[in-house]
Amino acid sequence: MWGTIMMDVIKRPLLTEKSSAYNDYDTYVFEVTKSATKTQVRKAVEQAFDVKVTDVRTLIYRTRWLKRYA
Repeated sequence: MWGTIMMDVIKRPLLTEKSSAYNDYDTYVFEVTKSATKTQVRKAVEQAFDVKVTDVRTLIYRTRWLKRYA
């Protein structure tokens, strides 16, 4: 049961320059589903990577569309 929930919550890790800088502070960045709660994210990461999660921060941002030749 938890295996399917874990895969439904965590989509992928975000590998950007900014998220790579957070690795020095033992902070990791994942893309998760929009409907996931902090508790679900915590449990999914703890189960997937066998670690103790101390803090979960979430951010929802809207993507911007580029206008070309407007």
